[in-house]
Amino acid sequence: MRGERTQLKLQANWRLAAEMGRSLAGSAALSPKISGLVVPIRLLMMGSAHRGAQIYRGHFCFNGRTIHSRGASIFEISEADAAWLEELHGFAWLTDLEATGLELARVHARALISDWLDRDTGHKRSADGLTVVARRLMSWITAAPFLLDHASADFLAKFWAGLSSHIRDLQLRSTLCISPSRRLACATALAYAAIALSGMEPWRATILDWLADRLDAQILPDGGHASRNPAELVQLLLDLTPLRLACEMHRITMPPPLQAALERMMPMLRFFLHGDGGLAMFGGGADALVAQCSAILDSDGTQGMPISNALHSRYMRLAHGSTVVIFNSAPNASSDGSVAPLAFELSDGPCRIVTNCGPPLRPNDAGEGDSPSADYGIVTLLAASKPAPLPFLEGLGLRRSAPPQSEPMLASTPAGSLAEANHACFALQTGYAHERRLYLSSSGADLRGEDRFVPNAGAEPGEAHFALGFHLHPDVTPTRANDGSSLVLLCQRNIAWIFMARGAEIALEPCLCQCGADAARKTLRIVLSGCVSQTPVRWAFKRSPDCELRLAGEERP
Repeated sequence: MRGERTQLKLQANWRLAAEMGRSLAGSAALSPKISGLVVPIRLLMMGSAHRGAQIYRGHFCFNGRTIHSRGASIFEISEADAAWLEELHGFAWLTDLEATGLELARVHARALISDWLDRDTGHKRSADGLTVVARRLMSWITAAPFLLDHASADFLAKFWAGLSSHIRDLQLRSTLCISPSRRLACATALAYAAIALSGMEPWRATILDWLADRLDAQILPDGGHASRNPAELVQLLLDLTPLRLACEMHRITMPPPLQAALERMMPMLRFFLHGDGGLAMFGGGADALVAQCSAILDSDGTQGMPISNALHSRYMRLAHGSTVVIFNSAPNASSDGSVAPLAFELSDGPCRIVTNCGPPLRPNDAGEGDSPSADYGIVTLLAASKPAPLPFLEGLGLRRSAPPQSEPMLASTPAGSLAEANHACFALQTGYAHERRLYLSSSGADLRGEDRFVPNAGAEPGEAHFALGFHLHPDVTPTRANDGSSLVLLCQRNIAWIFMARGAEIALEPCLCQCGADAARKTLRIVLSGCVSQTPVRWAFKRSPDCELRLAGEERP
């Protein structure tokens, strides 16, 4: 049945590609005559004048690595890795040159584009990826007002021809692509061209309809991204919001499905925000993207309020007072470990306390230059002995099946909010499923959790050991309280929380945290460990009004 559904989906993708090919691959569409800029599209984020000055001097810094052109063409660089080259050939850094406000920077930007176009057939393979081509087209279109001011006729002719070539390339290649994310990138870039450029008006409505279809395939009914990564949602909004604003300013009608998708995405962005204005870091995200989120929200006129239970994205939000808890209620872990089932993040106003940030430190980790991109699983369950077999099933050669998962539940009362979810990621190896309950009081000062390990129905699982991990933000300083059975978590702005637990041993382990574009920072994580039993593991984070007394005479572990 699953194979049949996959085949039907592929057939639908090919039919849509064929329809797009018939609608856009005519001789006129393949050779658009771009003659000018009719609708400027301005990005939400300004560039960095400092980075622009560095680029003017020949220093190109992408992904933490700086390469100097040393008087040669930067596009001849051979020692850079693929990610660095994709940033270079994407030309998003044109905004940095524009931010300098210097005429020399404008001249230099035109010279770099001319150099790239003169080498069009000799670029490395990383310059020709479909998403890189789409990003380059969007970057050139949004930078056009900066580039075209007092430009020579020779540059104009070369620039318009380069845009036409990119449009033609995307039209042809997107009809053969079946990757939903790449098709959406192509549709977005073509929509930029259809809105902004003179000569693309005949295909404007068709391209916007195609963008609406591609966006609908990636945006869930609750407004979340299909990848479940909040950072992907932010990037889409950074690309699509300028397009919407340009259409509104120039009275261009957007397809209702496209407008509806954008209206769903804005409240979902607010759903993932903590009190510091930054994003929850699930799905391997390593940057809170505070400035980007602020720029998107400043452009939002709908002011849609976030929901509490995102059923399709499989997240829950508990928010009372200044406290925010974002809970991943998905029943499955991702293949790369970037999505840990039943993980959560906790913040108090601008202070992040528990976050998803990276793996524990290995003995040979120096902590410098490490950039973990995946969350370390919040729960580890290991079997000390193999689960008891089911003779009847194993006699037939059948595998033990994992127990079914129930739907996540979120309930709110005047006393607070209660969330419940479970998963069976360890059930086949250990014979246990994992259930978690979270309760946040109405004041926001009390977060309580309960973890249970439930044996498979009809089985007799053997002994197993558990480890529950809570990554602390690097700005949190944990200290053992005077009673020795709890921890004081000292945050910024003199905010402190008390952590306590029953049914497990409390320990602190070093780990890494990638919070932003800088190198990973060392931090600590709380680990609760013990043997699985019928007694649940209960723990709590409580805001402390008198942290100074508890911290007296104590040192950081």
